[in-house]
Amino acid sequence: MNKVYGTMCMMGNRYPKSLECVMSLKGQVEKLFLCLNDFDSIPEGLKEDWIEVVYVGKNIGAVGRYTMLPDFDGHLISCDDDLVYPKGYVSEFIDRYKSDGPAMLSHHGKKIINNKSVNYIHCLRESGYSDELDIPGAGVLFIPREFKGWNKMVLSEPKNPTDIYVGCIAKKMNVRVLSMPHKAGYFGHVEPPKGETIYDKETKYQNLASLFKEILNKI
Repeated sequence: MNKVYGTMCMMGNRYPKSLECVMSLKGQVEKLFLCLNDFDSIPEGLKEDWIEVVYVGKNIGAVGRYTMLPDFDGHLISCDDDLVYPKGYVSEFIDRYKSDGPAMLSHHGKKIINNKSVNYIHCLRESGYSDELDIPGAGVLFIPREFKGWNKMVLSEPKNPTDIYVGCIAKKMNVRVLSMPHKAGYFGHVEPPKGETIYDKETKYQNLASLFKEILNKI
């Protein structure tokens, strides 16, 4: 079965600009599971049959795209609300899945080398790297249907590094994480409010290699 579902958290202060990100997935996924952080209600622009809102309320963090997932049978792509996804995005994941077998696939990620995190591929820059990653980018991620129950291992914390959680879970489950090469400009980018990204608020202050070890011991 090659049905593909999507999951995304959306921040209230990014809407309606983020509507472009959502609509870029229309026709590429069977359904998009949408976690609305800091929303009081569902905006009219998101009331479409292929969108299933799984949460509306206070900010529960980017982790909501995993902890709020309902049961489904298919592959999953994990998305961000500041990226515009190209046509053919999902089909390219499926082609790689068919050629390389079950593995998590990502267009963004890091490797841990000598107790340091090293950027190996960035979703907004060109990359020819197609080998293994330790920490995949959670906003440009494909999780094949063979990996059952992985999201049950995610810790429900309001603020957390979802990239690292996914990398740690993959390691615990002995799942390969591989990189997807892409050209520059492959993704569109909707600029979020200044200083409001997870990177600005948390990631740039963290030792990611140490955090990886810490979370690996928790899950």
